[in-house]
Amino acid sequence: MAQGTNTDPNRYTSSPTDLIKHLSGEMVLNYLSLHTIPSEKHLCGTIIFEDDWTFEQGRYLQQATCYYLDYWQGILTYYPVDLNEPTAGEAFYQGKRLAFMNQLLGADPGELQEWHQVFEFNAKRQRFAIIEP
Repeated sequence: MAQGTNTDPNRYTSSPTDLIKHLSGEMVLNYLSLHTIPSEKHLCGTIIFEDDWTFEQGRYLQQATCYYLDYWQGILTYYPVDLNEPTAGEAFYQGKRLAFMNQLLGADPGELQEWHQVFEFNAKRQRFAIIEP
């Protein structure tokens, strides 16, 4: 993991590549639900993150995850759905978590900058948390 550049031992900046490894799909959606999304579209349906993970029995497991998402007038709500359920339907987005976040935030196709202003690292818990807006 990238070394910290902040003097506070509980926070540090990390490259987007390192950080996205620690953000599950649910954390990405949680972040997006807390912030204004510069889109006037009504997005409704399922999304699939192909590069997601879960933590089970003390191990990180790579897996694809599916969420039902509803975005309308600045409010994003979501809940997980089973990929194998027929009710999941056809996904309007399937791909990587970071690309989805960039797309909804209207960022350049590259990686978001200043991640340390968005997420903080808790050294005691060894995990990232979202900084509230």
